[in-house]
Amino acid sequence: MNYDPSSPENNEATAKKALFLAPIPLDWILRAGSLPGKSLQVALIIRHLTTIERSTWVHLKNKYLRQMSISRDAKRRALQCLEGAGLIAVSARVGGNPSVRIINQ
Repeated sequence: MNYDPSSPENNEATAKKALFLAPIPLDWILRAGSLPGKSLQVALIIRHLTTIERSTWVHLKNKYLRQMSISRDAKRRALQCLEGAGLIAVSARVGGNPSVRIINQ
């Protein structure tokens, strides 16, 4: 979701989706930030998706991660770390993108 404010095809709805202004518990961020690799970046993408989709469960597609240079393998490792830390729940699908839910503690 690359947002260029000067582009004529961008409207107010697109601009709102490009913002990242969700309240996130500091403890949750600190725990995600202490995990290895791209865990924090993946955690923030998950938070962003749950906010803009207004959904408890989101599908974590690779296209969202490519914008932050996160590979499929890095995504898998980050999801394992975040789930192991109790920050998210993952519902994996064979051959598909996983569904992810945030666990607020």
